[in-house]
Amino acid sequence: MNKLDRRYRLRTSDFDRYHKILPATLLDMFQDMAGEHADYIGVGYDSMNEKKLFWVLLRVKYEVIKMPKLYTDITASTWPHEPKKSFFVRDYMIADESGETLVIGSSQWGVVDLESRRIIAPKNVEFDIDEYYPKSNFDYTLRKLKDFELTDDMVPYEVLSGYTDIDINGHVNNIKYSNYIINAIRLPEDEIIKEFQIDYRKEVKEGEKLYIYHVREEDMIYCKGCDADGQVMFAAEIKLSKK
Repeated sequence: MNKLDRRYRLRTSDFDRYHKILPATLLDMFQDMAGEHADYIGVGYDSMNEKKLFWVLLRVKYEVIKMPKLYTDITASTWPHEPKKSFFVRDYMIADESGETLVIGSSQWGVVDLESRRIIAPKNVEFDIDEYYPKSNFDYTLRKLKDFELTDDMVPYEVLSGYTDIDINGHVNNIKYSNYIINAIRLPEDEIIKEFQIDYRKEVKEGEKLYIYHVREEDMIYCKGCDADGQVMFAAEIKLSKK
């Protein structure tokens, strides 16, 4: 099975106060399906753990074609692509009950050595996968997001990572960062997120403090989270449109 399809029911907690779907909702679906499908094709958590390896999400992007609605059933799909030189690619799609596409997404993953915590090149990882689903959601490779300069008038949104932020790999789970970002930027009612990309640069552990900065240029928001030493732990880019 080179492609996985799953049905989900969208709930109140999947949306913000203005009935706009939360980035964490979509990223959680992506993560859930990626884990299930990886397990099915023999590269899931337990199989990787036996080899002293684990998956780490490097970056993920999605585009909203049409805003999903509260209390509706959707079908989410995921499939992997052939490995690239330095990372693995997995795509996603969400459709409504009539089959109309609501959201498309793509992600880049690395395989990390459990002991050294270093990424291993795909050519040095043996996976027994015979067939890949050919469809690509984007006709380009996700790029590393650019940094921006901090100015004296920027006041960061501060976050202390807590117990419930940590996943089975011992670091802040990828979906939690999107909540940090949304809390920091606080979008008004009349704007929606059209595109969302986040790059994960370094692990954040429980009890570590993050300082989240953002700048806006017309319909774009650029965001980054830094540790106490100023290291960039993650970066994000958001494209907005009117509701």
